[in-house]
Amino acid sequence: MTHERQSLNLSSDVANLEIIADFVTKAAQKADLNEQDIFAVQLAVDEACTNIIEHAYAGELGDISLTCEIKPGECVITIQDKGRPFDPEAVPLPNLEDNLQKRRVGGLGLYFMRKLMDEVHFSFDTDKGNQVVMIKRTSRDNREKADRPIAVVIAQGRVDAASAPALEDQLEVLLTQGKAQIIVDMAKVTYISSSGLKVLLAALRGARQQQGQLILCNIQPKVSSILTMVGFDQVFPIAQDLERASRLLKQTQIEQK
Repeated sequence: MTHERQSLNLSSDVANLEIIADFVTKAAQKADLNEQDIFAVQLAVDEACTNIIEHAYAGELGDISLTCEIKPGECVITIQDKGRPFDPEAVPLPNLEDNLQKRRVGGLGLYFMRKLMDEVHFSFDTDKGNQVVMIKRTSRDNREKADRPIAVVIAQGRVDAASAPALEDQLEVLLTQGKAQIIVDMAKVTYISSSGLKVLLAALRGARQQQGQLILCNIQPKVSSILTMVGFDQVFPIAQDLERASRLLKQTQIEQK
């Protein structure tokens, strides 16, 4: 199968959602996705476009541009608009265990997109507008994704405003290279400030956006108390040592198949 690109431009009208669904369905079929994966693409794209119509343009008419790139083993869908931008990290994860009275209305669209697609990336530009890129791979490529290598980053000494940028650079290089299965070994970390915590949190978000994971291990008691104080022990997967962190990460990969 050769590399093929198809584009569609239309107005932000809910009446066009059916046209969009037909467009991405045909592209997904050409990418040799199975029936279940094609349905996942349909739902993810529908949620993305509905969010643009209802929130980016707030009901006013605007332009939506879709491009489907059909590559061997994957379908890459790019959606662009010039409506109001939004921060996907500001959207809280829906609590699917809440009862009917407590459950928050809305917020499921972004959850669906990330759950159904292999990769989801957002970008915002003042001139070019908003862009979301979603990737769906064939089942074989999904299995291969679960075998991605694990990268180990060793943090040392004080992780504060002075040293945090160096750690940030290490993590950003890995994520830029698509290495989103990361273990941060903190055995030699004696202190961590809010600057260091921000770097770790940003890297965790980046890894999860690539359907990966970031695990902390070998945390010293004083550093552990800081993580607990700010609730990060509930945010980050934490392992006692490097071996257990590796096993936990591999188990996470298997569950994501």
